Amino acid sequence: MDGRRLIAVMLVTLGLAGLAGCWKPGGRGISSDAYTYISTSFEPKTVSVIDTRTGQTIWSYDVPVGRQLNFQFAKSDNPQSAAYPDKIKWSEVDAGRLFGTLSNEQAVPGRDGRRIDLKIRPVPENPVELEKGSPTGGYG
Repeated sequence: MDGRRLIAVMLVTLGLAGLAGCWKPGGRGISSDAYTYISTSFEPKTVSVIDTRTGQTIWSYDVPVGRQLNFQFAKSDNPQSAAYPDKIKWSEVDAGRLFGTLSNEQAVPGRDGRRIDLKIRPVPENPVELEKGSPTGGYG
């Protein structure tokens, strides 16, 4: 393999590796079963994964205002049962953060047995630091 071809392969590999940890609203622009939801004061979000076979909520997350939830579905390395062969991996970070790893996981149904539900909580909802009356929130 000549030098130019090797460099091209390395650049493509690095680009794909960087894409694996890139998070933005609306998804990554590829079909990787990865999602990002950001909560704002006028659009505070709760994200749930529903088992479509039973209607049961398998996993739910209230995304705090000013934060974002990144998650991705993947095949489980060690499925808990045939009913839950996949896993959801997730992490909560500051809103707008483009890169990061997913540090939590839980077993979920396979792609044909789950759906994502999005709920917008009542508005306006203040960021947690404002609700606590922090000096940065002007409540002193």
